[in-house]
Amino acid sequence: MILTAIRRLIKAWKQYGLVATLRLISYRLKSDLVGRNTHLGGIAAEMYNELLRKHQSGEIQGIAIIPSAFEFDELYNQRTINLAKYLSGKGYGVIYVAWQWHRGEVLQKNYQYVYKNVIQVPLYSFSETYFQLKIFSEINNKKYLIMLPAKIFYDLLFFMKEHCFDVYYDIMDDWECFHKAGQAPWYNKSIEEAIVLNANRITAVSTSLVRKFSHLRTDIGCVGNGFCSELLGAPKIALADIREDAGINIGYFGHLTDAWFDWQLLFELLEKHKNVHLNIIGYGEPNEVRKKAQKYDNLNLVGKISPRELREYADHWHVAIIPFKKLELSEAVDPIKIYEYLYLDLPVVATGIPHLKDYPYVEVVDNNSELLYNSIVKQYEKKLGNEVDYSVISSFLSDKTWDKRFGELFETDFLSALYKEEV
Repeated sequence: MILTAIRRLIKAWKQYGLVATLRLISYRLKSDLVGRNTHLGGIAAEMYNELLRKHQSGEIQGIAIIPSAFEFDELYNQRTINLAKYLSGKGYGVIYVAWQWHRGEVLQKNYQYVYKNVIQVPLYSFSETYFQLKIFSEINNKKYLIMLPAKIFYDLLFFMKEHCFDVYYDIMDDWECFHKAGQAPWYNKSIEEAIVLNANRITAVSTSLVRKFSHLRTDIGCVGNGFCSELLGAPKIALADIREDAGINIGYFGHLTDAWFDWQLLFELLEKHKNVHLNIIGYGEPNEVRKKAQKYDNLNLVGKISPRELREYADHWHVAIIPFKKLELSEAVDPIKIYEYLYLDLPVVATGIPHLKDYPYVEVVDNNSELLYNSIVKQYEKKLGNEVDYSVISSFLSDKTWDKRFGELFETDFLSALYKEEV
């Protein structure tokens, strides 16, 4: 019996981490609950009770539930993570629900505080013990933010409404197009439309997405993505190599799937123009791309790095690019990287995202390697000639921080903030 208990503790330690295992031991010593979700739901219940006690003591003013496709990482500049940090700063206790592809998937940060007053709970534990959220009945300020239109989150929508949670649906991407491109296998169009119809408030990151759902509702606000200056360091960049004979150093960071990343365009560019040196930071590139990349001396596949390391690479770039295919999916995105590029004082050349042409020092061209090269050269010459006016960029970015963006998301007079741009 003792050996069995030890094996179970070791298994729990490996699966949920030390903090969660200690909580599990503590809970089992003082709880008489039974059932198949007792050990998981018990830990979650204990943490919910901690949040309730914090509210009763005045430490937090409300509760927010944020499902996310990612585990929480304070240094990852992603919308849901930044939203959790923002709400924490506004006095909320946040239940950050981390996605699991299956019930047995191991996540490293479950059942622990991952940020001030932010706890991470795994998807299946949350969805199977949601009734425990009734303990927050005495709290008036409660938000349920659907960031992924998956059925598992829609199934809880009416429970949340019944228990006085404000239900938000924030449309971060064109999930239908993602699904068609082989991503988001959980997607169901009828579920997303049902969420749109039944949420209390709806926002989208682009006017394209506002238009897509305007046949269902006319009160959809447009709240784009943002950036976090704390992660990127000082705004002004001094290039280490700005000599004309050093070649053109180009950079990209982000997801690299060939579903929307135009690898063929880049290979043509590198083949024709040896003076171009391309540095690509990110993950998700296909195996055949990695193999093909080995033949190009002017291509550096860096891999995935911490956002805090980005500055070390970007210091040596002249121009940044966003080489997306011309797709309905690309037209709907509001890439976070565009704000980071500009913050880092980098002119940008993009393909596939037409609305970026209105941003300062951003040029959008068709998916043609010569057009792309000519635009890169033009932006490079601006950089070389010290023609990039950072005051213009700074003015543009002044209302693009995450704090400003989320301030729009939660404006009290929500309707008056709608349609700032023509839709």
